[in-house]
Amino acid sequence: MRKATCLLISLLIVVGLVPAVSIPGMADDPLFEQIEYVDASGSVAVESCYVLDGSEEVLDSSVSSWYAVSSGVVFGKRLQVTGTVNLILVDDSTDNGASASCGITVSEGNTLKIWGQSGQTGILLCGPFCPGSAGLGSISAGQKCGTIEVYGGSVSGLGAYDSDGIATGIGSVIGGDPAVGTVTGSLKVYGGTVYAGTVSYDAVQLGNFPDPDSGKGICVNDLTVYDGAVESDGGEYGILTSGDFVINGGSVHSDSHGVNAGGILQLNGGRLSSNIKGSATVYAAGGIVIGDSVEFKTPARGRLSADGKTIQNADGSAVSENILIIPKPSLKSYAVTLTGQIGVDFDVLLSKDDIQFYSDSYMEFRINEETFSSVSFDNAVVRDQEKGIYRFTCYVSSVQMAETITPVFHYADGRTVEFASRSVANYVRDVTNDPGTYSLTAINLCKALSDYGYYITPFIQKDGLGVPDDVHMIEGSYREMNDADIATARSGVEAYKLTKSGSTGVISNGTYALLLGSETTIRLKFTAESVDTISVKLGTTELPVERVEISNEGMNYTLKIKNINAAQLADMYTVTVADDDGNEAMIKVSALSYADTIFKSGKFGNDSIAVEAMASLYYYYLAAAAYLSN
Repeated sequence: MRKATCLLISLLIVVGLVPAVSIPGMADDPLFEQIEYVDASGSVAVESCYVLDGSEEVLDSSVSSWYAVSSGVVFGKRLQVTGTVNLILVDDSTDNGASASCGITVSEGNTLKIWGQSGQTGILLCGPFCPGSAGLGSISAGQKCGTIEVYGGSVSGLGAYDSDGIATGIGSVIGGDPAVGTVTGSLKVYGGTVYAGTVSYDAVQLGNFPDPDSGKGICVNDLTVYDGAVESDGGEYGILTSGDFVINGGSVHSDSHGVNAGGILQLNGGRLSSNIKGSATVYAAGGIVIGDSVEFKTPARGRLSADGKTIQNADGSAVSENILIIPKPSLKSYAVTLTGQIGVDFDVLLSKDDIQFYSDSYMEFRINEETFSSVSFDNAVVRDQEKGIYRFTCYVSSVQMAETITPVFHYADGRTVEFASRSVANYVRDVTNDPGTYSLTAINLCKALSDYGYYITPFIQKDGLGVPDDVHMIEGSYREMNDADIATARSGVEAYKLTKSGSTGVISNGTYALLLGSETTIRLKFTAESVDTISVKLGTTELPVERVEISNEGMNYTLKIKNINAAQLADMYTVTVADDDGNEAMIKVSALSYADTIFKSGKFGNDSIAVEAMASLYYYYLAAAAYLSN
C-alpha cells in the first residue's frame, strides 16, 4: 500500500496534477447518481450520491450525506468533512485511485464513513502535501479529531512532518515544543485496507519517500479493528491510542515503532504484529487481555509489555510478556480418504504470515481420550499455501471407523487448541444424506466403506486378533449380504485366487493372511533352506522398497506387501524366491486371494460372519474402482 501511495504522489508532482481552482457552491448544480456499494452486512446496496469531480473543498452532510469518488479525481485543496458523511470509493481497474493530496480534515463532532464496492478496488489517497497535519484527521496540533470508519476499499493517510517533526498519518496531531494537542478521535475498521504513515515534507517535495524518523502513523483515542487489514508506520509511534485498542478480527501491523495503548489492549481475534526498532514494544498502560480466538508464541519479533500491569488470557491466567500474537488455527473442513488408506483428513487454516513459527508444532489425534497418533507440522500436506491451509490426516484401522477422532493442535510452547471430534462414520452419513452435492459413485463408495467396517469387525473379533470387545460398531449396513450378494462375491474373487508355480522344494510350509489396518497388507510366511534373492513385482514392475518388507529367523521368512488401498485390492503381485542354485518358485497373490481362500475354506466357508466379511471386502473394492475410474 505504501509503494502504491508513493508512486501516485510522485506522478502527481511530476505532471502537476495538484491545481489551485475556485470551488463552486456545492448546492448550485449537484450531480447525483445511483451508486452501488457493499454495506455493513456484506450485501450490495444502492444510494443516491453526489459524485465528486475534484473541485470540492467541503463534504457537507447538509448538501448530501452520500458522496462517491472515482479513480483519477484530484482535489486541489484540503477537503473538510462537516456532519456525518458517507464516501463510496468506486472500483478502479487502474490502481491510480483518487487523490486528496492535501489531506482530509475530520474534526471533533464530525464523522467520515468510507465504503467500497463489490470489487473492493477503489483507492483513496490522503496527503501528504499539508505539512504538520494528518493525512486523514486533524489539520493541525490542537485540533481534536472526529470519527473515521472504514468499511471497504483502500484508504491511505500520509502525514508530512517539517523541522518540528509534527505529523500524523490518520487521527489527531500532537507535538511541538512546548507540546500542543491531545490524542483524540476514533478509528474503526470494519473491512478494506488501511495504511497510515508519515514522511519528511522536504523529501516529498523532491519525490522521495524514505522511512519515517518522526511523527505517528495512527494517533487516536480509540482504535477498533473488526476485519480488514491495517498497516501503520510512524517514526515516533506506529500506533498510539490514549484509550483502548481492540482487535476483533482482521490483521494489524505496526511497521516500525510498535504500539502504545493508553487503555486496555484487547485481543479478541485476528492478528497483531510489529517490526520493532530499538527498544520499542507493544505496550498497554491499562493491561493486555488475550481472548480465546488468538494464540501466541515466543517471539522472533516484537514484545508485549504492560509495565507491570495485567497481561492475561481471557480466562484470567497469566501470560509471559515476551510473546507474539498470532491467530489460533481453525478447522476449515474434514473428509475421508476414499480410495487410499482409511483415514480422516482435517484441513486446518493457519496464519500464513506466521508459518515459520509452526515448525515445532504438531497435531495430536485422540481416540477415547487417549493419544492415538500424531502428525508434525513439517509432515502436513500443503493444501493452499497462499491461504495457509494445511492437511493433517489420522489413519484408522478397519474396525475403528465408528470411533470419534479428536484433533488437538499443539504449539511448541505447550499450548493447545482442540477441534470438534469427527469419525469415518460421520463423514459417511454426511455424504449419503446429501445426494445433491456428492456423485453417485462417491455415495456408493461411502456405503461400501461403511459396510466393510460393519462386517469386518465381528470377523476380526471372532478370529481372536486383539480387537477390544468394547470397540464402537457402525450402526447398520447398506447391503444386507443375502445369498445372491455372497454368490456374486464368491464368483468375483475366483479370478484372483492364489497360485504357485516354478521349482518345487525352493519354499515350503507357506501361509497367507491379510492385515486389515488402515491400509491392507498381504503377509506371506514360508520356509526356505537357501535364498539368493526375493523379488515382488506388479506386472513387470518391481515394487518400490517402501512397499515391501522382508524378514527372517533362520530359514523362516515373512514377506509383507504394504500400502494396498481399496482400489488396489485386486492387483496381482508375483513373488519370486530364487535359491542359491538358481531355482525359482513363484507365488501370484492379491488381497482378494484371501477372500477366495476364506470362501473355499473348510473352517470358514460356511461361517456367515466370515463370508459376509469377505463379500464386503469385494464390494468395497468394486466401489473404489468405480469411483477412481470416474
